[in-house]
Amino acid sequence: MAEQITGRDPPVDQAIEKAMDAVAREAWADAYAALRELDHDRMGPDDLAALADAAWWTSRVEESIAARTEAYSGYVAAGAARRAGFSAWMLFYEFQLAGRTAAAAGWLRRARQHLSGEPECVEQCYLAWVEAEDAQRRGAFDEAMSCARRMAGVARRCGSPDLLAMSTQAQASVLLAEGRIAGGLALLDDAMCSAMAGELSSFFPGGSTAWGSSSAWPPPTWNAPPSGPTRPWPGVRRCPRRTTSGVCAGCTGSRCSNCPVNGPGHRPRPP
Repeated sequence: MAEQITGRDPPVDQAIEKAMDAVAREAWADAYAALRELDHDRMGPDDLAALADAAWWTSRVEESIAARTEAYSGYVAAGAARRAGFSAWMLFYEFQLAGRTAAAAGWLRRARQHLSGEPECVEQCYLAWVEAEDAQRRGAFDEAMSCARRMAGVARRCGSPDLLAMSTQAQASVLLAEGRIAGGLALLDDAMCSAMAGELSSFFPGGSTAWGSSSAWPPPTWNAPPSGPTRPWPGVRRCPRRTTSGVCAGCTGSRCSNCPVNGPGHRPRPP
């Protein structure tokens, strides 16, 4: 993003520079250690946003939310609408992942308020992404695909490889939810190629997988009893090579390779 809001005092510059170097290297534990001891009153909103990211990547969700809320307030005070809008969207994202849907809905409204009046910008991709997910959950697949393609257009024009890949994943999710498995898997393969080629930042595999892949496929529940409320996907039997997360050790997301139970090339199907 083009806006750059700091507002910090000179005495904290050295610690901030050390932390930002760690952020650039995606050494999140180092960044967190460098930022956590600083007085928040002497940090600018960019610094607080960096602390929120570092806390999130090191599984300190409540600290991430607290720091990002402070960053949001700083951006609002500085009149940085795009930064404020993105911070609000990230708070929506974090609350949504934590299952706190009422708070998530409030922050999503804030994000829309900040970004709706702005010229086309990369932050608006996140709103289109949510709209695609919402339409897909309602079964409005044409609307969902339109939103995902709109996201792709904005990402392409704004030069964001991450969000372009996420938009591809969103389109794949719609196709999979419709039962158009071959087309959906082809798009997922395309998105994963970008990740494997090193074209994307760590947010794509770390963030979008948690958010974007959830709507098309149910969670793997190989360990659930047959009489329970959830069952394995049809055609997928209990695999002795499954990991602690329930995923077959021979599987890579949507496919199985060299699986002793389900066979090579097996593709789980949604119920």
